[in-house]
Amino acid sequence: MVKKNQPSNKEFGDSGEGNSRSKSLEEALVRSEERYRTILEQMQDSYYEVDLKGNFIFVSDSFCRNLGYAREELVGNNYRLVATEKEFKPVFLAFNQVYKTGEPNNGFVNEVIRKDGNVKYYESSIAPLRNEQGKIIGFRCVGRDITGRRQLEEAIVRSEERYHTMLDQMQDTYHELDLAGKFTFVSESATRSFGYSHEELIGQSYRLAM
Repeated sequence: MVKKNQPSNKEFGDSGEGNSRSKSLEEALVRSEERYRTILEQMQDSYYEVDLKGNFIFVSDSFCRNLGYAREELVGNNYRLVATEKEFKPVFLAFNQVYKTGEPNNGFVNEVIRKDGNVKYYESSIAPLRNEQGKIIGFRCVGRDITGRRQLEEAIVRSEERYHTMLDQMQDTYHELDLAGKFTFVSESATRSFGYSHEELIGQSYRLAM
């Protein structure tokens, strides 16, 4: 008896190269994700993703370290967990603007509360997170701790305020000139002594007051 050819599970024209190709793509995807996660684990800046309700859906190791939380304590919780109450509205408006325009917001500064209660200042970049159809489903953010810089800026402002208060209260005249001999600063006592206002003196030659 002549045996009939048995049916094959392969499709017509299938050479088996499709399976090999799929496996290569899967391996490439795994390597890509490994590199991606390695970068996130090693970076000092905080990286996190939130959904449209503001709930954390992904947080990097650096984000957890910087805020003192375990990943399990953050994922699934709302951003308000780490925001000061006065920042609720500014944060909402910043993310809402990104959602409405589809454009990133770079340089957004806000206060963040660590688990231990310490308040930090963060400068963040907010970008839309899209699905395969291009629809915005959340946000991806990179944040940098700028607490030291912010504290220095505030200290400079306080120092300048004390400096100006002292100059305003002193009886002796005080003024500053540039190399061309033009006023760049005059104290209150100097304006009284010269008989001119600040606006009339700044930018003018010292000869005006002689």
